[in-house]
Amino acid sequence: MATAKQAAASAAPVAVIEKRELAIPLSGADGAGGGFEDAGSEAYAIPFLKVLQTNSPEVDETHAKHVPGAKPGMILNSVTGDLFDAKEGVKFIPCARQWKFLRWAPRSSSQGFRGEVSVEEYNRMRDAGEIITHEGRDYVALPDHTVDDKRCDRVSDTRAHFGLVIGKDGMPQEVLLSLTSTQIKKSKLLMTQLQQKRVMVTGPDGSKTIQPRNMWKNMVTITSVKETNDRGTWFGVHFTQLTDSPEEFQSIGEAFHASVTGGRVKVNYAEAEETSGDAPHVDSDKF
Repeated sequence: MATAKQAAASAAPVAVIEKRELAIPLSGADGAGGGFEDAGSEAYAIPFLKVLQTNSPEVDETHAKHVPGAKPGMILNSVTGDLFDAKEGVKFIPCARQWKFLRWAPRSSSQGFRGEVSVEEYNRMRDAGEIITHEGRDYVALPDHTVDDKRCDRVSDTRAHFGLVIGKDGMPQEVLLSLTSTQIKKSKLLMTQLQQKRVMVTGPDGSKTIQPRNMWKNMVTITSVKETNDRGTWFGVHFTQLTDSPEEFQSIGEAFHASVTGGRVKVNYAEAEETSGDAPHVDSDKF
């Protein structure tokens, strides 16, 4: 029988690293890292951090993607297979955030992910009537500026949080937490908490308080909570216990931030699900 780690690694969505260095160099000088000299960017992948739902394949014992021990509400590291309890949660060091829109083919189509849309392009398309909100969801309109949800591509507002999770072994690992739909308000709340974290600095003109401090110097606990509305029930993320991140991990977080902002981390959304940690087909526009 496959282990949880084997089952997760076999089919999990990942973010692909392109043209970047590892946060911890593999020199091989001390006997560590030997054999990795020819491992280029194609050899590494960043896990997605995923809140499992009742309909997630990982919790279905008959599904090929089943992860032993997985239950709804648990938080899954999609590559290592680490499962974190919904109430205890997982420690997360935020390093960078990206805001974009993802374009998806109609649900009746097998094409799935159709590409990324920048915020600027989204606004242009909205102004031109090329994107229309229909029943709380954004669609790419037909040439006559009408919407047929069975024929039109859907555009999903997405907040991607790149950071480090403290794994079962106590070591940090790069991950991506992708929040859409009703979870966007959680993303905004996290960013507000981080921006309000003040730091006292001393300069030629004396001491003063500045904000925000470097994102990777913070650490939060991610848990999941049951949420419901007239469309259904699901497990959403919950951020608690904002503290200082361990000093020994801050340089790793800074390096990861530089990789993300430098464009050296490319996310393969085509392999990811359309929503993360949210009820299926529920959108943020109405909430």
